[in-house]
Amino acid sequence: MKATNNFAVTGIVAVSNPRTLGKASVCHFALSLGRLEGTGEDKRRVSSLLNIETWCKNEEADKVFTIIQKGNLVTVEGFMKPEEWVDKNGEKHSKTVLAATKVYLAKENN
Repeated sequence: MKATNNFAVTGIVAVSNPRTLGKASVCHFALSLGRLEGTGEDKRRVSSLLNIETWCKNEEADKVFTIIQKGNLVTVEGFMKPEEWVDKNGEKHSKTVLAATKVYLAKENN
């Protein structure tokens, strides 16, 4: 069995921080995900935020950043990217970044 490193998730854009850097643009954004938890009449909605980043060429930035606006329901596809760094005190840190390769408006299910 071959392991794959990818994800696909649909949620509502909660926060969006687009920036242009030289020849490329990046957008760090938070996606709000919700689900029902509990049983019977004790069900309640639980939400969490998923932090995602996406890169694109500057020529595509307006189109991409228009999609990644607060309140939009979007589907995101991508891969998990490990990052490691050493801070100014010499302490090692690591995190996993959810790197989006596709972001598009989702169709709402009624």
